[in-house]
Amino acid sequence: MLGYEFTRPRTLLIAIIALSVLLGGLYVFSVPPGLPYDEPAHFNTVRYYASHFTLPVLGSPGTSYEAYQAPLYYSLMAP
Repeated sequence: MLGYEFTRPRTLLIAIIALSVLLGGLYVFSVPPGLPYDEPAHFNTVRYYASHFTLPVLGSPGTSYEAYQAPLYYSLMAP
């Protein structure tokens, strides 16, 4: 009986994780990036990091007000 007590919660946890990964994948592939509710300022900052490989300078052309967020913020928030 001792093994059964640990099997059910583990199975439930695996099912929850699998469902969340599935739903997250469906969202990623069904919703195009850059929509108005996707916070365009954040989206533009991430795009700037990806294309320039440097930190944006506040006040320079094409830099949004969200440029003060460090790449560490986006690295932690991405997953």
